[in-house]
Amino acid sequence: MMSALLKVGDQYPESHAHTKAKVFAFLNFNSENSNFTMTASAESYRLAFPSKSKPYISTGLPFPKACAHHVTNTFHASKAYVIVSNSISKTDNFVSLRKALGDKVVGVRNGIKPHTPWDDVLEIVKDIRENGADIIITLGAGSLTDGAKVIAFVCFCLCYFLSHQTYHQLLFQSKH
Repeated sequence: MMSALLKVGDQYPESHAHTKAKVFAFLNFNSENSNFTMTASAESYRLAFPSKSKPYISTGLPFPKACAHHVTNTFHASKAYVIVSNSISKTDNFVSLRKALGDKVVGVRNGIKPHTPWDDVLEIVKDIRENGADIIITLGAGSLTDGAKVIAFVCFCLCYFLSHQTYHQLLFQSKH
């Protein structure tokens, strides 16, 4: 299983415990929030590759606890959108993550179709924007994690490069 914290920008640490979750992160929809700090108690948090400035590896905490900690303390996020595979959405790990994040979860998407279709990407982008999410968390692998990377990039582009009218044209064109 892969997991990701996605904010548009830089990569974030791998974290696993009993979930063996890979965690990627990209800075918020604005690039001003770049404080990577705040190791949790009982957590080991280090560079994955000493010669590079990222990604980081986090070990020693169960994924839900590490995720909730870094959502708050590393990324300073308050509105999480979770993209979870259909199978993982039925597990105790997902229940534990939702409990750890509490009221920070503003939206959940169960699954992305294979090969990450554009309609799924735009549907999720729309939901993220409507819910005001400032971080994306994924639980799954393959198309789901690839899709979340594209989704984070599209959210970034919408915030900085596209007009509101162009966004609606994109949504309309994807349906036909």
